[in-house]
Amino acid sequence: AVVSTQSTGGEGQVVLNENKADLEAPNGDQAIDAREKMKKNITVFRGIAFVVGTVMGTGIFITPNSITEKVKAPGTSIMIWLAGGIMAAIGGLTFCELGTMIPVSGAEVAYIRKIYGKQPAFVSLWLTH
Repeated sequence: AVVSTQSTGGEGQVVLNENKADLEAPNGDQAIDAREKMKKNITVFRGIAFVVGTVMGTGIFITPNSITEKVKAPGTSIMIWLAGGIMAAIGGLTFCELGTMIPVSGAEVAYIRKIYGKQPAFVSLWLTH
Protein backbone atom coordinates (compact mmCIF):
# COMPACT_ATOMS: atom_id res chain seq x y z
CA ALA A 1 0.00 0.00 0.00
CA VAL A 2 1.16 3.48 -0.73
CA VAL A 3 1.24 5.68 2.33
CA SER A 4 1.38 9.46 2.04
CA THR A 5 1.34 12.27 4.58
CA GLN A 6 -1.07 15.17 4.31
CA SER A 7 -0.78 18.35 6.32
CA THR A 8 -4.03 19.64 7.79
CA GLY A 9 -2.97 22.83 9.48
CA GLY A 10 -0.26 21.52 11.80
CA GLU A 11 -0.75 17.80 12.43
CA GLY A 12 0.25 15.22 9.82
CA GLN A 13 -2.30 12.63 8.81
CA VAL A 14 -1.47 9.26 7.27
CA VAL A 15 -3.62 8.35 4.28
CA LEU A 16 -3.68 4.96 2.54
CA ASN A 17 -3.99 4.71 -1.20
CA GLU A 18 -7.29 3.05 -2.10
CA ASN A 19 -5.92 1.31 -5.23
CA LYS A 20 -6.36 -2.47 -4.72
CA ALA A 21 -3.45 -3.21 -7.07
CA ASP A 22 -1.13 -1.55 -4.56
CA LEU A 23 -2.35 -3.93 -1.85
CA GLU A 24 -1.17 -7.09 -3.59
CA ALA A 25 1.90 -8.86 -2.26
CA PRO A 26 4.71 -9.81 -4.69
CA ASN A 27 3.52 -13.44 -4.70
CA GLY A 28 0.02 -12.41 -5.84
CA ASP A 29 -1.74 -12.78 -2.47
CA GLN A 30 -3.88 -9.98 -1.17
CA ALA A 31 -2.14 -8.03 1.62
CA ILE A 32 -4.19 -7.15 4.68
CA ASP A 33 -5.55 -3.62 4.53
CA ALA A 34 -4.10 -1.62 7.45
CA ARG A 35 -7.54 -0.31 8.40
CA GLU A 36 -8.86 -3.86 8.77
CA LYS A 37 -5.84 -5.01 10.77
CA MET A 38 -5.87 -2.07 13.21
CA LYS A 39 -9.56 -1.96 14.15
CA LYS A 40 -10.43 -0.53 17.54
CA ASN A 41 -12.50 -3.28 19.11
CA ILE A 42 -11.97 -2.84 22.85
CA THR A 43 -15.21 -2.49 24.74
CA VAL A 44 -15.84 -1.16 28.24
CA PHE A 45 -16.12 -4.70 29.57
CA ARG A 46 -12.84 -5.77 27.92
CA GLY A 47 -11.08 -2.66 29.23
CA ILE A 48 -12.28 -3.20 32.79
CA ALA A 49 -11.41 -6.91 32.61
CA PHE A 50 -7.91 -6.03 31.40
CA VAL A 51 -7.31 -3.52 34.22
CA VAL A 52 -8.73 -5.79 36.93
CA GLY A 53 -6.74 -8.76 35.64
CA THR A 54 -3.55 -6.73 35.55
CA VAL A 55 -4.00 -5.43 39.09
CA MET A 56 -4.85 -8.85 40.48
CA GLY A 57 -2.06 -10.49 38.52
CA THR A 58 0.65 -8.16 39.79
CA GLY A 59 0.61 -9.33 43.36
CA ILE A 60 -2.49 -8.10 45.13
CA PHE A 61 -2.59 -11.42 46.98
CA ILE A 62 1.13 -11.40 47.84
CA THR A 63 2.14 -7.86 48.82
CA PRO A 64 -0.36 -7.16 51.64
CA ASN A 65 1.44 -9.69 53.79
CA SER A 66 4.83 -7.99 53.39
CA ILE A 67 3.36 -4.53 54.05
CA THR A 68 1.57 -5.70 57.20
CA GLU A 69 4.80 -7.34 58.44
CA LYS A 70 6.70 -4.06 58.04
CA VAL A 71 4.17 -1.66 59.61
CA LYS A 72 2.95 -4.15 62.26
CA ALA A 73 -0.56 -2.68 62.29
CA PRO A 74 -3.48 -3.78 60.10
CA GLY A 75 -5.11 -0.31 60.15
CA THR A 76 -1.96 1.35 58.86
CA SER A 77 -1.62 -1.34 56.21
CA ILE A 78 -5.15 -0.65 54.98
CA MET A 79 -4.49 3.10 54.94
CA ILE A 80 -1.34 2.52 52.84
CA TRP A 81 -3.35 0.40 50.38
CA LEU A 82 -6.09 3.03 50.16
CA ALA A 83 -3.54 5.80 49.53
CA GLY A 84 -1.89 3.68 46.83
CA GLY A 85 -5.27 2.97 45.22
CA ILE A 86 -6.18 6.66 45.19
CA MET A 87 -2.83 7.58 43.60
CA ALA A 88 -3.24 4.82 41.00
CA ALA A 89 -6.76 6.05 40.16
CA ILE A 90 -5.53 9.64 39.79
CA GLY A 91 -2.70 8.44 37.54
CA GLY A 92 -5.12 6.43 35.41
CA LEU A 93 -7.50 9.36 35.06
CA THR A 94 -4.58 11.61 34.11
CA PHE A 95 -3.57 9.22 31.32
CA CYS A 96 -7.20 9.04 30.15
CA GLU A 97 -7.33 12.82 29.92
CA LEU A 98 -4.00 13.01 28.10
CA GLY A 99 -5.15 10.28 25.71
CA THR A 100 -8.24 12.24 24.77
CA MET A 101 -6.37 15.53 24.43
CA ILE A 102 -3.37 14.11 22.52
CA PRO A 103 -4.71 11.22 20.38
CA VAL A 104 -1.39 9.76 19.17
CA SER A 105 0.27 6.43 19.83
CA GLY A 106 3.36 6.24 22.00
CA ALA A 107 1.97 6.65 25.54
CA GLU A 108 3.95 8.86 27.90
CA VAL A 109 6.77 9.49 25.42
CA ALA A 110 4.31 10.98 22.91
CA TYR A 111 2.73 13.13 25.62
CA ILE A 112 6.09 14.39 26.92
CA ARG A 113 7.20 15.13 23.36
CA LYS A 114 4.04 17.12 22.63
CA ILE A 115 4.19 19.06 25.92
CA TYR A 116 7.94 19.54 26.58
CA GLY A 117 9.68 18.79 23.28
CA LYS A 118 11.90 16.15 21.70
CA GLN A 119 14.82 16.15 24.13
CA PRO A 120 12.83 15.50 27.35
CA ALA A 121 10.87 12.78 25.52
CA PHE A 122 14.10 11.10 24.43
CA VAL A 123 15.55 11.30 27.95
CA SER A 124 12.33 9.86 29.40
CA LEU A 125 12.38 6.98 26.93
CA TRP A 126 16.08 6.37 27.48
CA LEU A 127 15.73 6.30 31.30
CA THR A 128 12.61 4.14 31.51
CA HIS A 129 13.22 1.55 28.79
